[in-house]
Amino acid sequence: MGPVTFEPGGPLARRQAADARRPSRRPWLFGILFVVGLLLVAGNGGRSWWAQRVGDVTGHSRWADFLIGLVVGLLPVIAVAVAALSHHRRRVLRMFVAGAIAFIVTDLLAPSLWKAITNDTAATKPFETHAPGYLPGVYVGIGIWFALLIVAFVRARRAFRARFAHLR
Repeated sequence: MGPVTFEPGGPLARRQAADARRPSRRPWLFGILFVVGLLLVAGNGGRSWWAQRVGDVTGHSRWADFLIGLVVGLLPVIAVAVAALSHHRRRVLRMFVAGAIAFIVTDLLAPSLWKAITNDTAATKPFETHAPGYLPGVYVGIGIWFALLIVAFVRARRAFRARFAHLR
């Protein structure tokens, strides 16, 4: 076999350029499947099913329920931290999307804090029955990531002011 030569305008280069210009359909397909899954879970009483599964897994132990709830409450922080580990040029976008998706998952797996405060028994009853320590864990996790969000905002604001202090 002789030496292989490369022609810059050859058929391989034209095919690769055409493939690069063609948009991928995978993100749209993934998005559609994700939305359909969310609608199915939200419409079929997914929270009561989840409360029963957590109770079955933990054997109705309050501490185990609390720990699972804490992880679910911290899902947005965990997702953003994992996305931050990538060294890609769109890292910030990936962090935002991962946090948003994890926030939606957290919202699907636990009733909102407002429903717990207003004593909406239809929303909280399955968790109180099957996994009594789960909701306190979720709300502690949400409180932790909310506190981290406030700290990050204050630090970013301070850094921004220090960076542009000479313009005042």
